[in-house]
Amino acid sequence: MKRTVTDVDTLSVRSRIVLFYNTNITASKSLLCADEDINYELFIAAGVNPLNILVAGLTPTQLKSRGFDCASKIKHIGFDALHLTNAAFCNTMNLAYGRANILEHFLVSPMDAVSLAGSQAMSILKITTTELLDKCIGETVFAIDVLRQLPNATSLQSVKADLLLDCGLRLSTLSKLGFTIEAIVRYTDASPTQLQKLGFTLS
Repeated sequence: MKRTVTDVDTLSVRSRIVLFYNTNITASKSLLCADEDINYELFIAAGVNPLNILVAGLTPTQLKSRGFDCASKIKHIGFDALHLTNAAFCNTMNLAYGRANILEHFLVSPMDAVSLAGSQAMSILKITTTELLDKCIGETVFAIDVLRQLPNATSLQSVKADLLLDCGLRLSTLSKLGFTIEAIVRYTDASPTQLQKLGFTLS
């Protein structure tokens, strides 16, 4: 995809040197590149990494105009969920790609869920507890760490009891995390059978 000079500011000499520092393209060669040719394909071929991009000052919006037309390409070059915990970066990612495209590629694994839990990215991208726990099915340790980072009992609101069970969470663990029996019953809308599976003793 060709880019016009009106899409983003032309890269400065400093930005070019930083972008291609310790890559397959020398500083002198980077200065000879036409600005419109400094794009996704060149970044991949040269081995440009996220640190170079961030230090050079390129934003996701600028990257998008340079051929990073999907959040998957941001991921492919080395950015991950931890980068989204930086509010400024997350905001510009959201402006450039939108919530759905970002979560499709950056909330994929239990580690992604742990990285995003409790961060400002949850507010910026409107990430729910259910979306985080859904990536932790069968991964109890990760599910526990997700809930440990969330603020209070209302974090369980709209979380289905079946999802807690699928994540291997039980009453004893939830209680240690600060979730009261009342909160679990209220927010998960669990049936008597599900409550028993969670570890409730019904008299």
